[in-house]
Amino acid sequence: MNNGKIMRTIVSMVKKHDFPPLKILSQAAVAVLGLGFIDAGYSGDWSRIGVISTENEDFLKVAAFVVVPLCIFIILSISKVVDD
Repeated sequence: MNNGKIMRTIVSMVKKHDFPPLKILSQAAVAVLGLGFIDAGYSGDWSRIGVISTENEDFLKVAAFVVVPLCIFIILSISKVVDD
């Protein structure tokens, strides 16, 4: 009681399914990694300006077939809600 008034506290027992910023940031970082492999392998810009050789560009084209599905798997794994 507080000066004759009853103070009541409402406690929410509903589990929040919020998406923390760290989870979003980690998903964005993995997505940028996957998109970087696609860009470096298939754009042709990086070898044209001399940042990477054409052999490295060809290697990145092949590596993108492994890295991009792996990135998608990691992004989906991060987004799963774990029930405690």
